[in-house]
Amino acid sequence: MSSQMILKHEKPKLPTFYGDVRKYFIFREDFKHAVENRCSVRDTIAILRSCLGPEPAKLIEGISSDLKAAWRYLDQNYGDPRVISDTVTADLERFKPIQPGEDHRFCDLVNLVRRSFNILKEVKRPQDIDNTHVIPLIERKMTQDDLKVWARHINIQKLEPSMSNLLLWMEDEMTAQLRSGAVIRKTGASSRLSVHMVGSNGQVNAKESSIPEKPDDQKSKPLTCYVSIMWIGVLDFLPWCQVNYGRSSKNKEPVFHA
Repeated sequence: MSSQMILKHEKPKLPTFYGDVRKYFIFREDFKHAVENRCSVRDTIAILRSCLGPEPAKLIEGISSDLKAAWRYLDQNYGDPRVISDTVTADLERFKPIQPGEDHRFCDLVNLVRRSFNILKEVKRPQDIDNTHVIPLIERKMTQDDLKVWARHINIQKLEPSMSNLLLWMEDEMTAQLRSGAVIRKTGASSRLSVHMVGSNGQVNAKESSIPEKPDDQKSKPLTCYVSIMWIGVLDFLPWCQVNYGRSSKNKEPVFHA
């Protein structure tokens, strides 16, 4: 008799909105997809109120059954495409120009440009970022070296300096910088291991050998070994070990006494 396995997974969480106009359209579409098609109007308004932050929730206070009015109030305050466009452009203007040696900030710029472009496409205003004002604004945020590479790219490929071409180049350049900056193998200076050999005449001869350097948390003091190069009987050698155990090299007794 075969049994069917039932896979249970966590239900997706409801979207939330706290007043950021950049996130309003995504919140509205996600909420309508997740709630409006499955609940009554009264339940939808109650759930909508629970998904809003303090400021947005004040706009729909007192509305219990008019879902269209609730969305209309929210759209008037957070859904104006011109306000969203101005906010996104201001984010780009506030981004500080990248200085030489700040390669990590190039990734921040790429993510900001990609996010801004996606937001404006969502509100049906991609032309607000794909124009001769915003593209030079983004170019001024890059270093002179990156700007030369971008200019050489569009010249060789015979491309227009559009936002789609700029974003594709920036993403490829970011991938290249991440790969070139990855730490594949870390090598450091080698440590010197001192090995002291004690001869039958009692003289100590030092010999050094190289060993790889350990990380800082595994570093230990230099190791010193005292080994006789001639054969010594076990019974003769054990008393010497008991006498010299724990002593420094200067205070050790010789293996053989005259």
